[in-house]
Amino acid sequence: AIQAADAAGVVFLVAAGNSTENNDTFEVYPANYRLPNVVTVAATDRRDALATFSNFGSASVHLAAPGVTIPPLGHASDSAYADLSGTSMASPQVAGAAALLAAHFPGETPRQLINRLLRGGDAISAAASTTISGRRLNLHGALTTATHRPFHDDFAESRHVTGSAVALESWTTGATAQAGEPAHVDGHPAGSSVWWSWTAADSGVTVFSTENTAFDTLAAAYTGTTLGNLVRIASNDDSPVGGTTGSRLTFTAQAGVTYHFAVTGKSGATGLVRAFLSGPPPNDDLAAATLMTGGAVIGTNINATKQPGEPA
Repeated sequence: AIQAADAAGVVFLVAAGNSTENNDTFEVYPANYRLPNVVTVAATDRRDALATFSNFGSASVHLAAPGVTIPPLGHASDSAYADLSGTSMASPQVAGAAALLAAHFPGETPRQLINRLLRGGDAISAAASTTISGRRLNLHGALTTATHRPFHDDFAESRHVTGSAVALESWTTGATAQAGEPAHVDGHPAGSSVWWSWTAADSGVTVFSTENTAFDTLAAAYTGTTLGNLVRIASNDDSPVGGTTGSRLTFTAQAGVTYHFAVTGKSGATGLVRAFLSGPPPNDDLAAATLMTGGAVIGTNINATKQPGEPA
């Protein structure tokens, strides 16, 4: 039904859920359907903080919108209002915005309208690590944005992410090669790319992978501050792990350095990029050990190393 809606030009708005869960880990449906016309919405409060009940996900929730103490029509009478909270209060606001965009830009596809929604949003700290776009709905921004390309199509618009292990997703449909953009893999011209950036908190082995992407990708990692002074430090066509046309980059990150990741489709392919970035764990060395004070402790040894002098 959702795919039929896409074919009919309909954007499908979904509430992320109200269980304070990470939808990247605990999938909720229909919120986790990975389809080009789906927008999953988290809830924020009047201070632009993520609502205490809202589900979230850096690879599964697209956008945030106000969802705390919203006064919709009540059922007590024909004129009653009721203060309600929930992601089901946030998603209708995005649905209304999508309807206005569809009226303002007739003929645009659901994906193009969604790109305007994400591109026009306001970047807020509460959405930085909890949504795909890092943004909260801004109707004026969506209506006045000059393009329907993906929100991080250009290097200067790179989506900055944080954390030592981050799941990432984004559609490259409608993305372009920026003027002056380098070839990300030798022998393949720049194509429909999207960009992420990440600042390493610790030094150590880092992996950026698109191996779960359904189409053939090219990926590269860079240092530098502008498109013109980028230095490529890693690139890959097909993962050396084998069995996939996704890409896998492995390099040694230096603490405090910002790295930029570009992903494009091989031979003009576009679609949903599913990526994972894993840097060195923050407690890799004894001196940075995590203090346990009781209760459950969760950690990872992905990309961990043996410290010089560490006993067997």
